[in-house]
Amino acid sequence: NYMSKTNQWQAMAAEVSDEVVSLFTAIGRYDEITAEIDNQFGGLMDVVSDSASYDRPGSLPPDLIQDIQCLETPFRQFDSC
Repeated sequence: NYMSKTNQWQAMAAEVSDEVVSLFTAIGRYDEITAEIDNQFGGLMDVVSDSASYDRPGSLPPDLIQDIQCLETPFRQFDSC
């Protein structure tokens, strides 16, 4: 928290190992990512984001977003599949 508030983003990134990042993220190419999200978080997630910043919008293609939206989730208010 302190490092984010003091703009130490590079130093903070060095403190988090790739193994820890992989616990909380799904990583893959566009043709793999839907399956990776499902394998890692299927049935558990209710939010998926392709950007961690309000200043930088996500860049996923609309067809990929549609595929991700069809993954199983306990949250069904906006069910479109």
